[in-house]
Amino acid sequence: KNWPAFRARSKSPVNSAIFKVVRLIVLALAYFIAGRLGLLLAHVNASVAPIWPATGIALAALLVWGIDLWPAVFIGAFLVNVSVAHPDVSLLLRIIQAAAIAGGNTLEARAGAWLVKRFANGYRAFLRVNDVFRYIFLAGLLSTPLSATVGTFTLMVCGLLEKRLFGEAWLTWWMGDMVGALLVAPLIVIWT
Repeated sequence: KNWPAFRARSKSPVNSAIFKVVRLIVLALAYFIAGRLGLLLAHVNASVAPIWPATGIALAALLVWGIDLWPAVFIGAFLVNVSVAHPDVSLLLRIIQAAAIAGGNTLEARAGAWLVKRFANGYRAFLRVNDVFRYIFLAGLLSTPLSATVGTFTLMVCGLLEKRLFGEAWLTWWMGDMVGALLVAPLIVIWT
């Protein structure tokens, strides 16, 4: 008897705002933890990991919960990158490089989620074979170079990556993000 009243209250603007804030916090925290774990495998540069599960977490969250949660991706990515130890780097330079890399990570997640929603049936992309192939192309191959390009270029401009290592760092970054998009995100989306 009281259930419909409870449901009506749970859809109030206040409760919606609370749920959105909780999702923002959960996503930022999950991104940060996954990012720190991914950086344990870094070898080309302290900021470049061959496996980046945070991409998959961000992509899945934006597909399932909505693209409007992108600020959580930026916050999580910023915190991961500002926490990377680069010796002899000023705090201001660390903040600039962390913000630029976080912008690239956010652009990648937003672009991937938008493309999958627009052309591959969104979070239902894994229900039809055609959508699965579209997802692989759009989220795995098309959106992931955005973060790799912004990130490696930022590291090079900030003096944190030697020019001769740019190609190797870019390829490692791109493959790490692709692993996250193609392995981690589908598991989360299918699970939810």
